[in-house]
Amino acid sequence: MCKENSNPERNLQTYLDATFPNNGKITRVEDEPFRLVIIDEELDPISCEFNNDNSVVLRTEGYEYLTLSEHNLRNLLSAIEKTKELYELDED
Repeated sequence: MCKENSNPERNLQTYLDATFPNNGKITRVEDEPFRLVIIDEELDPISCEFNNDNSVVLRTEGYEYLTLSEHNLRNLLSAIEKTKELYELDED
């Protein structure tokens, strides 16, 4: 058995990192809202936008439905808190 194939979770993360390089990273272009890409359980990239209102907008154009895991939801909650802090720093 090949060592590389012995950890499917690690292989999946390697695939996600290569295919979706901004997956899980909060980004921002100039004065636009903070953004984040998450990958749902069906490996669809979901663009998320944080508008400094303690919420998240999920851009679902092209999808009939989303399948979010507990991990996805926890990451979104964490990103709401993080972007709240980033917006507060931006105001100073």
